[in-house]
Amino acid sequence: ELPSSPGAQISCDIFLWIQPHWRPPAVSPLQEASLLLRVLTDAGEAWTQCDKYFEAEACFSKAVPFAAQIESEVQSKTVVLPSSVEALAALVGLQVARGRAALGSGQVMLLSVCVSKARAASLMLSELQGTGAAGGDLRCAQLRAAERLLNLGSLAMQTPERRDECLACFEACEQGLQVVDRSACSPSEAEVLSSMQTMCFKSLAAVHLDKKNFQAGLNCCNNLQALLPGGATAVAEQHPSVLFLAAESLLGLNRPSEACEAGVQLAGSSAPVDLGLELAADLFSADPELGVKVARQLLEHGGLTAPHIKQFLALCCKDMSAQPDKESTSSDAPAQALLGFLSMEKVQELVAADGEQGRLCFELLFDRGAHCFHERAMPAARKWFQAALSHLKDSETEDKARCCRSIAMASLSLGQSDEAKDYAGLAEKFDPGHINTAFLRFKIHLLLGETPGAIREIGTMAACRGFTAEFMACSCAESLGAKHPAVTLAALEQLRALQREGEATALETPPLTVLRCALQVHAQQQALDWEKALGILRESHGLITEKMEPGSSNPFPVETEWFASSGWNL
Repeated sequence: ELPSSPGAQISCDIFLWIQPHWRPPAVSPLQEASLLLRVLTDAGEAWTQCDKYFEAEACFSKAVPFAAQIESEVQSKTVVLPSSVEALAALVGLQVARGRAALGSGQVMLLSVCVSKARAASLMLSELQGTGAAGGDLRCAQLRAAERLLNLGSLAMQTPERRDECLACFEACEQGLQVVDRSACSPSEAEVLSSMQTMCFKSLAAVHLDKKNFQAGLNCCNNLQALLPGGATAVAEQHPSVLFLAAESLLGLNRPSEACEAGVQLAGSSAPVDLGLELAADLFSADPELGVKVARQLLEHGGLTAPHIKQFLALCCKDMSAQPDKESTSSDAPAQALLGFLSMEKVQELVAADGEQGRLCFELLFDRGAHCFHERAMPAARKWFQAALSHLKDSETEDKARCCRSIAMASLSLGQSDEAKDYAGLAEKFDPGHINTAFLRFKIHLLLGETPGAIREIGTMAACRGFTAEFMACSCAESLGAKHPAVTLAALEQLRALQREGEATALETPPLTVLRCALQVHAQQQALDWEKALGILRESHGLITEKMEPGSSNPFPVETEWFASSGWNL
């Protein structure tokens, strides 16, 4: 058992103090170097456990000469002695312990050096196989060295920047375990060996996948499957996370169908549902139907809950946002696949039973629809809005009206005016008297060329809930762009009336600009309405003169000249 760090340091100092004057009987220089190395390693490890990295490195530095002595003597020996096994095992222990301290203190270069030296010492230990070294001692040393390398690799794996170092540790561990004589192992040794090989292959697969070495990662998964007596069945039952690693590697190799098969196995295993969802979302990115297939399997095996459905939906939406070409107007396969899954009765029941998750699903669906609408992918936008509508409760009438208006706008953009009218009517039913619905009806009338209907909506807008002068200004712009002068004049009259009443103070458009626009529209008519044109000129004259003070210059010279010349021309 390791003593406390101060005790270890005291023991180390006493030993080093007496070492020059003491030689235990029948101990070779190699054994003595191994003994000193172990004492210093133990002391350094004890300091490392207390996060005293400076003190730990002082112990490890004192061990460097003994490490060099061991390397030199082992390499020069023509006959392998049991002490060589012990010395190399101690050498691996030193480098791993020093690497752990370097990792904790952030000394990257030292960590790389220690990993390299630990790997070299482990390789030297593996080369002793079949050279006459004591079998039991060699196996124990090999297993102990592999375990240390595996632990250091696992620790380094927690730091993303140290992937190269942990890969080197895992590869050294795997090489060392390969040469262990399995036939000579006791039952307990065989169990330890199998457990370590399993952990090593899983760790290697994960690192290779993280480094995008997909073929190497798949090879590790296959090696693990070959290692277990039950093969693929044993992997699914005992190590289901390997199925995830294999599937992700297959996806990286552009083999989505095979990845889906592994995903189906994963869905039926005891693996965490989050793993299955992540794989389903990644599959969805490659092939929407395959991703939804894995999600269906998770649903059938009872692993999905409402939060999981929301999570899957969020992952898929994020993927589609990253790849906007997936929902062009010519292809909305991702939307069809995902919305088909969401429309399943069991999914609807799960989401409906959880109000909070249902609300989150609605927001994700609506935001997705808004994104598609912005990208002009109207077929997909309409489907997303319709799906969002289906996730609302009867009491959420305002949101239902918002969905209906959005569906109507998408339908209107697709030229489906009848459907747009129907959804506008539903929006009015869910949330009566809202300005957004009135403005939507105005746009439908305008697009269909229904001038009386558009003018009627202009007349009712001011009484709607949420009305501001901006809506009337937008009505002017919409009708002007659609070349409906009668509607434009009606909107301009309403806007000017609002300005007179002081209800358009927040509007950036000044009154003279409104009057100027109205006069221009009148002037373009074949049959000029002289009375209204004259009224506009008189009102503009009044606005200009009321701002003029005695003895001051005209504050609106440009506007004055324009109205004067336009009046003369008329």
